[in-house]
Amino acid sequence: HRPQLLAIDSFKAIRDLAPGTGEFRRFCYDLSIRLASARCTTLLVGEYDQSEIADGAEFAVADGIIYVDIAEDNGDRSRYVQIKKMRGRAIKMAPFPFTISSDGIRILSPALTLQRREVGLEAESERMATGIHGLDELLRGGIPRGRSILLSGGSGTGKTTLSLQILIHGAQIGEKGIIFSFEETRERLHRTAENFGWNLAEFEEQGLLRIVYIPQTEIHVEEHLELMTQEVAEFQPQRLVVDSFSVFLHKTTSPAVQREKTFQLSTLVQHAGAVGILISDISSGETHRLSRFGVEETVMDGTVLMSADVEGVHRKRYIEVYKMRSAEHVQGRYRMEIGPRGIEILYMGGTSYKAQESLSHLTFEPVAGLVQGPLNYSAGWLVQGDSGIGKTMLACQFALDGLRRKEA
Repeated sequence: HRPQLLAIDSFKAIRDLAPGTGEFRRFCYDLSIRLASARCTTLLVGEYDQSEIADGAEFAVADGIIYVDIAEDNGDRSRYVQIKKMRGRAIKMAPFPFTISSDGIRILSPALTLQRREVGLEAESERMATGIHGLDELLRGGIPRGRSILLSGGSGTGKTTLSLQILIHGAQIGEKGIIFSFEETRERLHRTAENFGWNLAEFEEQGLLRIVYIPQTEIHVEEHLELMTQEVAEFQPQRLVVDSFSVFLHKTTSPAVQREKTFQLSTLVQHAGAVGILISDISSGETHRLSRFGVEETVMDGTVLMSADVEGVHRKRYIEVYKMRSAEHVQGRYRMEIGPRGIEILYMGGTSYKAQESLSHLTFEPVAGLVQGPLNYSAGWLVQGDSGIGKTMLACQFALDGLRRKEA
């Protein structure tokens, strides 16, 4: 027949039936010489344990060893494949998960495909406007392209609403957005959006928005990370949301794996040249934390904290741009409101960042000698003093000076 490919299943059965170790060793060497002379590629399949690799004659004569196994990982049983040996070749020896379906075997390899690459400063200098009043001012124009932001906060602080609002603004200006939801179904996200007058179905029909829902009971980290990679490659979004990243990794207890998956997802965003929003849920009793697992904020390019305090009988929400790597931003914690049109940040800067760039510095003679450096138009001043001290007179003079300079 002179085959070019040959599979023997099970080769271990041949070893078990051999009269002795010596006879089986001679058989293996003779077979390898005959197959090599016939230029036949052969797969010897057997039910071996890893401990048998070191002593078995068949492993010694084999040019390569591929080991498949089933291991339990945080409650999930997963299949893994590992190349133990490949004569004359450089190999990746780490085990990789794989799945079996009607299409056959598929190896999941985000660790190989999601590797960082150098990005020019020019690419990251372009900022993506969030479209949220006050937030773009805090971010000094928006989030740099290619960056991943960790959006952290407790339940009810507005994380999903803010993320949806960023996707909606992108769709309104023709930018594609995708959300991977592990908590809210597509229907619930639509209902949430309708409360603010946002029509998600319209943007889905226009090809500007895609919702990928995966129930948290069905999450398989490697498999769904591969799915995210495929969806991003196919849809090519400029804005990406994972809601929530905490739920996505909720079965993972190893800090090393949590860090690795955070890095791989942020790398996926970098490859796409998009902006990624990864939501992290903080437990109510751990409001001092920056993230659920404590490693995400060290990997991500930026961290935005959302919180809520009870003041009297009212609950007030706050937002803070805690970190934005190598990008200017306004520091501090600011009040925010969730109204009928979405989220609004109560930032006293007022003027948009781009408009501020074009303004000269403010001049007010009574305080010019008391303050070092220029006075900015975006600043807010508090005039405080006893009754009759001249507060109103100072405010009137401030307004009149502006009118004389023909300022609105």
